[in-house]
Amino acid sequence: MLFRSASGWVAQLATNESAGLKGTFLTRRMVAGDPSTVTVTWSLGTLGVAEATAFTGVDTATPVDVKAGQAEASTTAVASHSTPSKTTTAAGDVLVTGFTTDKTATWTSSDPELADAGAGGVSAAMYASAPVPVGSYARSATASVASVKAVSSLLALKGS
Repeated sequence: MLFRSASGWVAQLATNESAGLKGTFLTRRMVAGDPSTVTVTWSLGTLGVAEATAFTGVDTATPVDVKAGQAEASTTAVASHSTPSKTTTAAGDVLVTGFTTDKTATWTSSDPELADAGAGGVSAAMYASAPVPVGSYARSATASVASVKAVSSLLALKGS
């Protein structure tokens, strides 16, 4: 398990790089009275930062259309990271992407940024597109510091 959290959270996608770097997308339908903070406890030896973002207008029965993640490990440090390509099945999906490296960095992408965080030598960024038509999509982001380890993930949220 990547981390333990309050009940009700669903792990939609978990991508693990062999050296302990992990990326996970979790979803939860929020309701009135839910806490405004989320507590995350990392497993021993896991490199990670947590980012939380709320979306409205998402299909509550089946919020995720398609998803994909990949771990990147190379012998040459790179700053640009890409998600795998996925084909959406529903018009109006919002593409949410996450990028993580084992270096403290800032991030840039063509999609609007939702969050950018770093702690303990690890950095992560999360982006979201405008609603997209049915099609094949991959997203990329560039870190300010090159790394030999990264995790890149894409989650397409269905509109309600």
